[in-house]
Amino acid sequence: METNQDHDSRATLSGVASSRIKRRAVLHAGWTVPVVLAVTAAPALAVSQPIHVTSVAGSCKLPGNSCHPATPKGYRMVLTVTANQAGVLHIDDFTIDVTKPTTGLSQDTFSLSAGSQQIVFKVFSEASSQGSASMTYTFTPTGGTPGTFTTDVSFPNFPVCHDCD
Repeated sequence: METNQDHDSRATLSGVASSRIKRRAVLHAGWTVPVVLAVTAAPALAVSQPIHVTSVAGSCKLPGNSCHPATPKGYRMVLTVTANQAGVLHIDDFTIDVTKPTTGLSQDTFSLSAGSQQIVFKVFSEASSQGSASMTYTFTPTGGTPGTFTTDVSFPNFPVCHDCD
């Protein structure tokens, strides 16, 4: 059998009578372990929001005594949302500033199609002044796995509601 004297790394199991391959080199070669790199998705991509609030136009505040019959204080929220796919939106929590605790929602579940659409609901609160909110929601894509997310909703200039429905 012919050996290549320039490449000590070539060896055969049948053995070679006169080879420059050293026994220790072969033994150490058996202990080398290939390095395997794990690749994972970037966290920002893993938690991408499926719903984006793009507008609060049409929303108004319910000061309590402006509607007949009287309604609890709060807001009539008209949110324009864009969904990246069809599914069910469930509002788990709609917290308006720390100083104005939320006491309930008139509706908390909405069927959404992919694209832009409006959802309308009332948020009952201790107060009805301008502010911002944090909305925690669960979105279940059609045929998919539910995920829970939080987004900010800002409403700096709300007029008083004239239509309380």
